[in-house]
Amino acid sequence: MFKHILFQHFILFIDDFTRMCWIYFLKFKHEVAGVFLKFKKMVESQSGSKIQFLRFDNGKEYTSAQFNLFCEEAGIEHQLTAPYTPEQNGVNERRNRSVMEMARFMLHEKELPTQFWAEAANMAVFLQNRLPTKALQNKTPFEAWYEYKPSLTFLKVLVVFVLHMFQRLSVTNLTKKHFLVFLWDTIQFQRLTKCIILKLKQ
Repeated sequence: MFKHILFQHFILFIDDFTRMCWIYFLKFKHEVAGVFLKFKKMVESQSGSKIQFLRFDNGKEYTSAQFNLFCEEAGIEHQLTAPYTPEQNGVNERRNRSVMEMARFMLHEKELPTQFWAEAANMAVFLQNRLPTKALQNKTPFEAWYEYKPSLTFLKVLVVFVLHMFQRLSVTNLTKKHFLVFLWDTIQFQRLTKCIILKLKQ
């Protein structure tokens, strides 16, 4: 089973200085506070700096008493954009759009069902962190964050193998309405590590 297959939502965190981006997947929106706590510990450990500002829209998941209390105790200024003004958080809005556009393209190109949207979105963020941006004078977010250039020698075109299973393979309990999808490991691209069985709709 793919680790992201059951998630319904995602949240992006973007460092405004380096444009480095992290994506987390959620089953429910109320999980935001717990996810942010994990993210905060990770980035502060890597950077040696404290998070000072957060900017979100007015979604209920960002205005809950739990989330506000956490930010207050951590000394984080919690900024909320005005309703219906996505331009106030333009960096995040544009990244959200570009991540989902890239994910949709990958799914369309390889004719994969939408169940794999989270895997595709995860790969989109991975790639965008390693692409140069004008905001950094054509440096990559990865290089700006880690202070060294990323290795790109392992990158390959997304490889998908689809094996149709027929009724004669009854021992597997699979029919012509099922197929197996294998994806190359999204980080190492060295071996087949992911497999899922899907049932085709009528």
